Amino acid sequence: MDSFTVTVQFDPKTGKVYAPDDIKPQGINFSTCYFTIANAHMSSTVPGAVKVNGTGNCPSTKEPYQLEATMVLESCFGSPCSAYKTGSSSRKTVGAAGQKWFNQDLNAFATCIPGHYRGRLKFAAYGIDGVAVAYPFYDAVGNTTFVGC
Repeated sequence: MDSFTVTVQFDPKTGKVYAPDDIKPQGINFSTCYFTIANAHMSSTVPGAVKVNGTGNCPSTKEPYQLEATMVLESCFGSPCSAYKTGSSSRKTVGAAGQKWFNQDLNAFATCIPGHYRGRLKFAAYGIDGVAVAYPFYDAVGNTTFVGC
């Protein structure tokens, strides 16, 4: 299982939320979220399916924002790896209580064909008003794993 961090920053002068590539020196209230991507494996709930899933945790922040995460199952039968199945997007508001993503929030299933697979977690950040501040702003890629079906 691989772990990744995603940093979002609030700028009190403009009221904007920034993604890592746009972080401004005057920003405060860094919010660093921690995500994991499990190795691809056979699903225990969907017969004949290969699955990848993950979890996430964002600490509390004084300036709320929305973070959207989408799990993608990639097949690596050739080079480069490519999307095989995209799971549902899960957008949550990160605020005073923080926020968590569970396995059921971040997963993707597809019919298994013996081969190599990996997970890709795609992120987008939004202001509390729902306006995108960066899309996409970060992709995290998990380990490539052989699944024999």
